[in-house]
Amino acid sequence: MKRSIPLLIKRIQSQIHNLLLRFQSFDLKFPRIESKLKKFKYNFNLLVSISIIVSSLIVSVTFIFAFNLHNVIYKNLIYILPKYAFYSFKIPQNYDSTNSVLEGQPILTYNVNAKYIFVENSDLDCINCAKFHGYQQNRDSSFEKLSRDFLITGKLTYIFIDKQGLGDIKKHSSLYCAGEQDAKAFFELKTIYYKNFTAFDLNKAKEYFNSIKSSKTLDINKFESCINSGQYEEHVRKISGFSSDILGTTGTPTFYLYEIKEVTTKTLDGKTSQTKTYNLLAKIVGNQNYEIGIKPVLEKAIR
Repeated sequence: MKRSIPLLIKRIQSQIHNLLLRFQSFDLKFPRIESKLKKFKYNFNLLVSISIIVSSLIVSVTFIFAFNLHNVIYKNLIYILPKYAFYSFKIPQNYDSTNSVLEGQPILTYNVNAKYIFVENSDLDCINCAKFHGYQQNRDSSFEKLSRDFLITGKLTYIFIDKQGLGDIKKHSSLYCAGEQDAKAFFELKTIYYKNFTAFDLNKAKEYFNSIKSSKTLDINKFESCINSGQYEEHVRKISGFSSDILGTTGTPTFYLYEIKEVTTKTLDGKTSQTKTYNLLAKIVGNQNYEIGIKPVLEKAIR
């Protein structure tokens, strides 16, 4: 019994010693664990930071792309959505001022609030005028390019003022005979005349008139009767005189760009009224190359 006690004590001492050695070993290993934890924490934070930066870049790039895509789509709606033209047929009450004629002639616009007016002053029997509208050309005409860039985009309102030369006055008056039935027909017939550039022939005019697609019922007999009666011939003479005397056109085609401005006036009794003024911004003489002589002039003038 006496022997067994010392042995037991020795065993206990040995176990305590071994336990202490284990604790000492754990203490020695703990700094390594802490170092690994610190390294893991650093790498984790770095990974989170990189993820945030990459995510921000992706969001920014996506936003910029979406914004630019929106701008591209918005600026090119002309090629995506259908556009609807507004036509108005009328003739001036008098021919003594630019204002009265611009407010009296037939108009074509895609934006009734457009701030600029593009006036074409042309003769239906002028070959250079016909070429402006595509005669003898296998590519888009200058007028088609003008329509695409400025009319359909709503930047300009288009007005055609005819200036009769040596050709038959009935050719010019027939435009107005068509226009009184459908304002669109005025512009359609004008284009047809230019693309089929020949001397006036009543049967051809009737054929062209019948080919016009209209939402209204066009009466060919009324059209013919109007031409034969000379109903609009006096107007053609007056508008041609206006072209020479007031616009100052010496050769066709000549193009004019006007800016519309609203002027508010106040009377003595305190009432206000608004009137329109038309400021001439540019004058283009002759059938210029569209990309060189027409488009840059309009882009520079239109703000």
